[in-house]
Amino acid sequence: MLKMNSFLKYKTFIEENLEKEQIHAPAQFLGCKFIRCNFSRAKISTNIGNKFEDCNFNKTNFSESVLRGHFKHCNFTNANLSRTRASEVIFEHCTFINTNFTKIQYHWITFRTCRFESCTFKKGEVGSTKFENCNWRDNSVVDVFSENTQFPE
Repeated sequence: MLKMNSFLKYKTFIEENLEKEQIHAPAQFLGCKFIRCNFSRAKISTNIGNKFEDCNFNKTNFSESVLRGHFKHCNFTNANLSRTRASEVIFEHCTFINTNFTKIQYHWITFRTCRFESCTFKKGEVGSTKFENCNWRDNSVVDVFSENTQFPE
């Protein structure tokens, strides 16, 4: 079981159920790997620099978190990513449905073969971000400053 106030480095977690957990600073997970873990309805507000594979972030609240790392085959349906900062993150084959990206600060992000549907990008800043082979449907992009970034149409 994870200690939610720990500084964890270079550990692997497989099929951990972290549903509804509250993960706040000083808790930090750096260089860790999470495989098939369930974070649904969790509240995460800390630094996250890890590798996530096949994880569920349904209705997870990341507000005010700092994201780094690699997310592969993860589900962000109804997730709240508002007020998150991210740099040097790769999202591959991830699903974002009704995801809130309000007031984000994202730089050097790659979204590769991801699905975006009914997401809101509002009043944020996105720089040097790539959307490669992404499925883009019914999303809203309003008042987002973007430099070296082109949102899909």
